[in-house]
Formats: sequence, C-alpha cells, structure tokens
Amino acid sequence: MMKNMMKNNSKIVAAVAMSGGVDSSAAAVLLKKQGFKVFGITMKTFCYEKIQGGKRVCCGLEGIHSAKNVCKKLGIPHYVVVVSKEFTKKVINDFIKEYKSGRTPNPCVRCNQFIKFDLLLKLAKKYGADFLATGHYARIKFHPRNSHYSLLRAKDKNKDQTYFLYTLNQEQLSKILFPIGDFTKQQVRELAEKANLSVYKREESQEICFVNINLRDFLSSQIKLTPGDIVDSSGKILGRHYGIAFYTIGQRAGIGGKGPYYVAKIDKEHNRIIVTNNPKDPIIFKKTIIVSNVHWINLPREKNTKKKPKTIKAQIRYKSKPVSAKIFNIGKNKVKVVFVKPVFAPAPGQSAVFYLRDECLGGGVIKG
Repeated sequence: MMKNMMKNNSKIVAAVAMSGGVDSSAAAVLLKKQGFKVFGITMKTFCYEKIQGGKRVCCGLEGIHSAKNVCKKLGIPHYVVVVSKEFTKKVINDFIKEYKSGRTPNPCVRCNQFIKFDLLLKLAKKYGADFLATGHYARIKFHPRNSHYSLLRAKDKNKDQTYFLYTLNQEQLSKILFPIGDFTKQQVRELAEKANLSVYKREESQEICFVNINLRDFLSSQIKLTPGDIVDSSGKILGRHYGIAFYTIGQRAGIGGKGPYYVAKIDKEHNRIIVTNNPKDPIIFKKTIIVSNVHWINLPREKNTKKKPKTIKAQIRYKSKPVSAKIFNIGKNKVKVVFVKPVFAPAPGQSAVFYLRDECLGGGVIKG
C-alpha cells in the first residue's frame, strides 16, 4: 500500500500508535523517511494503580516514557490520550466475564476492534491525522479497479498478526498504515538501531498487557471461584479443580500425579472439567465448529458464502496452522466451519480467522 501513496507525502499527516516498543518506533522511522508529517500518539489504557505487577514491557508508564523519548529523538510531536474507561469496559471486563463463563477470551482482538482502530483512530483524526499507523506485522493492498482494500499476511510469517485484525472494515483499512508489514523482525530491529533508538534491543511485549502477574492470581483477584470435580468422558471423578476459570480447552495437566490429561470440555452448568488422556480423542478433536459474530472484511464475500460453501483455510488460535475448511452460513453473522480434517481443541471464546492464500477474509468467535 505504501507504494500507492501520493508522491508528495509531506502533505500527509500520519499518527503512529506508539507503545514504546521497537515495532511502532520503526514504523515512525519509516514514515518519516518517506516524507510523511508524523506524530506519535500513545494510549493510557488502564489505571496502573489497580493492576498488579512490577515491570511492564508495554502499555504501562514505562512504555509511555519510552514512546515519548523515541518521539523526542525523531523530532516529532508526542501525545498521550487516556482511554482507560473504554479499555476497561470493552477489554478488561469482557476478559474477566469470559473466563468466569468457562470460555477463553481474546483481548487483543477486542482491543484492536474497539480501542486501537475505532477510538484511537477517531482521536488521531481530531489531532489532524490523515492516517493511523501501527507497528502490526500485516499488509494492506489497495485495488484501484474496484476501490477495495485487502488485508494480507506480513512478509515475516512468524510475526504475522492478521489473526488479531480480522475485525477491520473497508473504511478503517482506507485510513490505516502498516509500515513494517514488508519487513522481518530482524530488519525492524536494524532500522531502529540505525536510527540510534535504544528500543532496538527491547524485549517483546507480553501477550496480555493488563495482566502482569500469574494469570491464576489475576483471575483469583477478580472472580469468585468455586472448586468442582474433574471427570473423564464417562463421568468418573479423577480429581478436583479450583475454579473453571483456570482452564481452557486443550490445556495439558496432570491430575493426582497421573497424566498427562487434556481439558476436553468445560461444563459450567455442573461446574465440572471434563478431561481425556488421549490427545486424539474425538471429544477434543473436532471436525466441525460453530462461529458467531462473523465479520467479513470484503462484504461481497459474505453474500457468496450464503449461496454456497467456500473452501478456505481457518486458523483457530494465533500460533496454530491454518486448516482447509468449508464455510456454511447458518444464520445472521453465524457460520458452520467444516474442516477437511479434525482440529485439536478449538476453544470457545477464541477466534476462528479465515484465509484465502495470504489474504485475511475475516473471522468470528468460536461458540462450540
């Protein structure tokens, strides 16, 4: 997409969502080199005094100070916007609610959907930005023939983040830049180092920015947990659990010194964890899943899906391998995904994201 921008980039204002890390810093470096008028914008996403933990890689005060120092080094303005109220409502509260219900949430998807590419994009425009750029590993391609935008996997497939971006729509894609999408992580670090930014050697951000302690300790502080039985598929009691929020489908654990066992089902109604010691058990390997809250980046494809199943590839967790599947529409924003071969442990609450080669078509939330 960057190659399709106007030649006189000096008239285009790009706000860079700065986390204080190397990826967003390199994005700012690239845009400045390409002649954009750049400023940094950092979100204060939660009330730090209410979040337990010590050193934080991103999203904390350390990240804000780091982003400010990077912007100062690059000679660009830096702004901090407070979005803690919205972040708590849309991301943190949902995270707690989902675990309480026996599901496994995906906070990064919700943050992108409701905070970064909705609220922050609107705030960036108020500061005079034409585009919002981030340090995501993804690419955007514009098709002049039909004025359509496609979301594509990054060059660095090991760092690709399109899985977390499937909720983007055409309007948003027209106002977003992913400057590092054509670079590898090593190249990004080298860019930052050449720009004399100390963040080039900064460690990776943690997965859940607002949980800086053991996840179990965090959930224990937020949810009233009730112990219950751990059973096999026949109902035989094998042991006790300390709360369904501590478990996710596919999780491996020993029970009473025996195992390994794999969590196959979370029975919230009876407060039970159902496990199997066979990783190939049909109770945990599924050929069909139901996906709700489905969003299609390219809306016409949704209409095609309603007419007939389309063979695509579906990815059921961030680091899993996409598997060939067919999609059947079964209701409003709801589809049935039938895999060519069974997949291991699709977890309710996680996202199923659909691809056609390198293009991210959209996705939704796994229901069962």
